[in-house]
Amino acid sequence: MIPFESPSVMNSASVQPKLQPSGTGTDAGQPLHGRLRLALLAAMFLMVHWPAFTINAQVASENPNWGHVYLVPFISLYLVWQQWGEIRKTPARTFWWGAPLLAGGLFMYLLLLELGRATPLAYFTIFNMGALILFLGGPKLARRLAIPVAYLMFAVPTDLLLQPISNLLQGVAARGAGVLINAVGLFMDLQADRLGTTIQLCKSGVTLAPPLNIAEACSGLRMLMAFAALGTAMAYMMREKPRWIRVTLMLSTVPIAVAANVLRIAGMGLLYPWYPGVASGDLHGLLGLFMLVPAIGLFLLLEWLLVRLWIPADSRQRKEG
Repeated sequence: MIPFESPSVMNSASVQPKLQPSGTGTDAGQPLHGRLRLALLAAMFLMVHWPAFTINAQVASENPNWGHVYLVPFISLYLVWQQWGEIRKTPARTFWWGAPLLAGGLFMYLLLLELGRATPLAYFTIFNMGALILFLGGPKLARRLAIPVAYLMFAVPTDLLLQPISNLLQGVAARGAGVLINAVGLFMDLQADRLGTTIQLCKSGVTLAPPLNIAEACSGLRMLMAFAALGTAMAYMMREKPRWIRVTLMLSTVPIAVAANVLRIAGMGLLYPWYPGVASGDLHGLLGLFMLVPAIGLFLLLEWLLVRLWIPADSRQRKEG
């Protein structure tokens, strides 16, 4: 016998609401008090680490080589925003192994704050940020945010090894610029004699005074630091490219920045007989800023060559399609 169900029972069963699964992402279905807790923790983190931010900004303002550090946090936020859809879908969970890392990082931060060590203080601020994300969000979320958090290290002014690097760059810039000036100068009756980091120019047999002095400010260190930060972000954002191409592009920022600085000094030397003011003043600084344009052009040209030479055409067409 077939059991009979009354129409009322059937109707109530048919209109029974279906339960939707709650979200599993970092903010999907998250209650309001959970978001307020995260906002409170973020505010507490900023309050505790605010001295590191102010000290870092003061050190950067006193050294022109670190003028780019104010842009680094915004670029880091853009890297987060670029993958925000994936971050939202990443399950967040408390990872208790992150607690001792955070506790140890906070201890070192307070110790360095008491000792007044600006550079390691900034590095431990970044370390604590990563440890806090690991503790509250778990390993998956920490991996998602690892590159944007690590990118903040470009905003830490440090004099470690900078003086030897600056001296090395001065010699490379003077040597390379001298070779280019002599090569182009064959058509301009212009010669360059290099003595250390000084380039003496001669136009039609007449020695031009004063000579070009490749000072520490002209070593290219400022461009190297700024372009390394910019190029790393550009390479990371090319997420559809193979990893080896992105790593190659990141490593190429150093020789590209050095080459751009050599071109800048060579250009100043070629213009010097007619415009002596090109070696100093506002025009000198403007020319240095302008050289970021060919540096970015070389970076994109290298990316284009790597894709065309080492990625088969059919693979490129499938990705573009």
